[in-house]
Amino acid sequence: MEILDKIKDDNELNKKSIEDTMEQMFYLMFNIPEKSNKQKLSFKEDIINDYIKIIEKFLVSNFIESDILKVKLIDFVNRLNTQKEILEVITNKRSQSDLEAIAFRLGERAQSAFE
Repeated sequence: MEILDKIKDDNELNKKSIEDTMEQMFYLMFNIPEKSNKQKLSFKEDIINDYIKIIEKFLVSNFIESDILKVKLIDFVNRLNTQKEILEVITNKRSQSDLEAIAFRLGERAQSAFE
């Protein structure tokens, strides 16, 4: 059992290690310039999609009991979706009608920010 305890201790996930890792991931993800090549932008889009999936899993689980936290997470997912739409516009993955719909939604969001 000593070996197992040593392995557990050496591989412990604590709050600080998770926060440090998340901070580095956040830095890497959001410091990809929008003028990067399409491969980097596609990678950033994939990461955003994966992050949204993780948050959605928490939202449909019974782990989150606080309605306030649920609302915050839903708002965050909406902001991530906006980032994804911006990337899709930059990489020309959207048609003209899609662009018009995105522009309308972005305009509504910008307007509601000043209300």
